[in-house]
Amino acid sequence: MQSTFSLQKMTFLAVIVLGLLSYNFMSAQWTGPTAAAPINNTSAPINVSSTTQTKLGNFNANILSAATSTWSPRYCDELGQNCLTIAAMGGGSGVTQLTGGAGITLSPTTITTTGTININQTYTQRRITGTCPAGQAIRQINVDGTVICQASASTCLWKGITYSQGASCRTGSLSCFSGGSGYTSQVCMADGTWQSGSSGCSLSQGTLQSCP
Repeated sequence: MQSTFSLQKMTFLAVIVLGLLSYNFMSAQWTGPTAAAPINNTSAPINVSSTTQTKLGNFNANILSAATSTWSPRYCDELGQNCLTIAAMGGGSGVTQLTGGAGITLSPTTITTTGTININQTYTQRRITGTCPAGQAIRQINVDGTVICQASASTCLWKGITYSQGASCRTGSLSCFSGGSGYTSQVCMADGTWQSGSSGCSLSQGTLQSCP
């Protein structure tokens, strides 16, 4: 009998509490949102979903990497200053392929990723490294920078000695049938070369200077 009375008592109290809660809910004043969704919504955390997420503030990370690509309308230094746009950086196209031209040798022949670029020495000339002695001028410059020399115009070189244009001198001797001796001679030409001059037994030793 006492147990039945306690159950009735508890049921009565529960009905009263439920009624008070219902009244409080019905009498509560409705407050509408201050802006259209999703403004003022609780910010969602960054997660691993495939949904694109926008963050209004800066994003700071110790190391930032991307599996496929990253993009931005501007690229700045580490302080967020000195920013450049894609247009200022050349449009963002970049070099995608290199093909060798005249004087350039590529390895591989066409570079699309990595390779080497060298000068083609059979086409271009290296820095001149050779010199000519006094009385001579450079006649030819080789592809490796060395030179070929010749006697300067209006002078000739004979065994290291320079002679003026038109110089004629003994360069050898001849045995003559008459028992005497004659001499061969060379003449210095305007282009710096020697050409054979007069020779024979009719030449006396004193008529020409001697070329050592």
